[in-house]
Amino acid sequence: MKKIISALTVPLFFVSAYSQNSMQNEYKEWEPSQNEYINFDISKYITPDIVRNQLDINFNFNSYNLRTDYSESNRDNKYESSSYTGNISSYFSHYVNTRKKISSLTVDLSFGGNYYSYKDKQTNNLITIDEESSSYQLNPSLDLSWLNKWYFSKLIFLDYGINGTISYNFKQNKIKNQSEDSKQKDFSLNISPQVGIGYGRIENVQDARQAVYIADALSKRKVLTRNLSNDELFELSQIISTVKNKRFLDSRLHLIDEITSVDSFFVNNKLLTDNGVAYFTTLYDMWNYGALFSRKSGYEISLVARPYFGCQNIENTYETRDVIQKSTRHIINLDFSYEKP
Repeated sequence: MKKIISALTVPLFFVSAYSQNSMQNEYKEWEPSQNEYINFDISKYITPDIVRNQLDINFNFNSYNLRTDYSESNRDNKYESSSYTGNISSYFSHYVNTRKKISSLTVDLSFGGNYYSYKDKQTNNLITIDEESSSYQLNPSLDLSWLNKWYFSKLIFLDYGINGTISYNFKQNKIKNQSEDSKQKDFSLNISPQVGIGYGRIENVQDARQAVYIADALSKRKVLTRNLSNDELFELSQIISTVKNKRFLDSRLHLIDEITSVDSFFVNNKLLTDNGVAYFTTLYDMWNYGALFSRKSGYEISLVARPYFGCQNIENTYETRDVIQKSTRHIINLDFSYEKP
């Protein structure tokens, strides 16, 4: 028995040692570089004049159906139920960043609904119980956000915009042999404009960080003739910021254009020793996953007034009167933000 245990222990030891060595080698592949670009300060990056648009459309639909039939000695039962749920939504964003203005417009339109029904019939020698009901619900909504910072000088800006939401919810329940259906209508409107003044500026610097990621990854794969200078890193960051402006509907075609623009930078500056598989797979990987997180730099202080108005109107068939709720608020905020990448 001891010989068998020893015979099994030796191969397991070598398998474990090989597995650990493989994991260490894999870890070394993703170890940080030797800080080749430590002198490039991304916090000082200045975004060029850009206009970016994004449009997303989502649709989902789910259904469920069940039917059960069973019989006992003197009893029959039939049960059916079904449900359908669907939603279609569209999200649009428009972003502008220039030295004079930072503006963002987002519109979120959604239309959803669901339907549910069931039938339950029980029959025995004496009586028959027949139950049937259905219900459906519709809930369209629209969300709007428009925010602006208009700079009078390098750091002094006017802060203005508006946020609003409109939603409608309709429910109806129908029960067999009931004289009247149960209905409910719920309409709500919320509006909050804002106006104020502020000092400072916060820059988005994730494009500069992505440029460092790309240069660092290519250096580790040994496909560069030399390290990029700070001026070249800044130029690459500007190219990244500019080429992303074009992305709108067909992201696949724009992705090709974006990769081509970045590739042209390395080719024109004669930075490549090899433009084969290692180069393009690394470039593609860093382009897709090198700017997933927002990175910002700077500070802002602002004094902003945000009045709010809300109205909700609820109608029910089982209520003697409509329910109308209105609310107003007057808010003044003193905000301070500081970002360090």
